[in-house]
Amino acid sequence: MLHYQVLILVQSRSLRTKLSTTSQNLHSKVVDARDNLVYRQQQQQKYYDRKSKSLPSLNEEDVVRMNHNETWKRGIVRLKHQAPRSYIVDTEDGSTLRRNRRDLIYTKKVPLICAAPVDDSTDHFPPLKATQPQRLESPIHTQCNSPTDDTTQSSQESILRTRSSRSSKLPVRFKNYVLN
Repeated sequence: MLHYQVLILVQSRSLRTKLSTTSQNLHSKVVDARDNLVYRQQQQQKYYDRKSKSLPSLNEEDVVRMNHNETWKRGIVRLKHQAPRSYIVDTEDGSTLRRNRRDLIYTKKVPLICAAPVDDSTDHFPPLKATQPQRLESPIHTQCNSPTDDTTQSSQESILRTRSSRSSKLPVRFKNYVLN
């Protein structure tokens, strides 16, 4: 029986059987598969679009949350990209990323304050005489901070000076710890 159905599909017509049939059914009828595919796609799109809605567009300087490396980060929309539904976003840590609108969540939070870089050259610090690395308590600039975290975060961070007077900043993962 299966072999019989395959032959019908291959030859695009009904085959002669012992059952009575009209002569019209015995002539081949070419079916255009492309038309059927396009019709099915249009039907599917019609049913999908009934309940779907497009997200509202974002304006410049809107505060958004975005998923970056499996963590949600806060950022500011700088401009709309030429690609459809894409935006250029500046993050808290100073990086600039392009994200699609579906990856951005609009928030009504206070916008970030992006401070100008602070000159942290070595002429502000006295030379060190000890051979052991010492920790000098000094505020370090961060490129973008929220207004409430500006004073608390700068007092927690410190610069570590080595024997060669190289300044090294502690990794971000240690910012909540007091290290001696």
